[in-house]
Amino acid sequence: MQCVDEARREVERLISALVSFVRRGVPVIGLEPSSLLTLKDEIPAMLPGADADFVAENTMRFEEFFVGDPLTRDMPLRPLNRQNLLHGHCHQKAHNLMSFAKQALELIPNTK
Repeated sequence: MQCVDEARREVERLISALVSFVRRGVPVIGLEPSSLLTLKDEIPAMLPGADADFVAENTMRFEEFFVGDPLTRDMPLRPLNRQNLLHGHCHQKAHNLMSFAKQALELIPNTK
């Protein structure tokens, strides 16, 4: 039980640190799907409340941010002129989140 209590304290500390940024309009953006899905799914279940839910709603993977940000449409991306292979993280596949990674790659000119 001590480990669960310690984990809960760490989660409370994390949400407390993030929520002030999220309230100012700063989204939580990251690269690691399992870590981000912890913020979006597991933490709100472990620590129900408005702050955890608000952080979860404003947490996204980099490719989701990149595809959704209007400024990226005007970003001059260098063509790769080669075939690229995409291997999704198991958490991305399990939560059906590969579409953003595919869309991000499609923004690169001449990507096959």
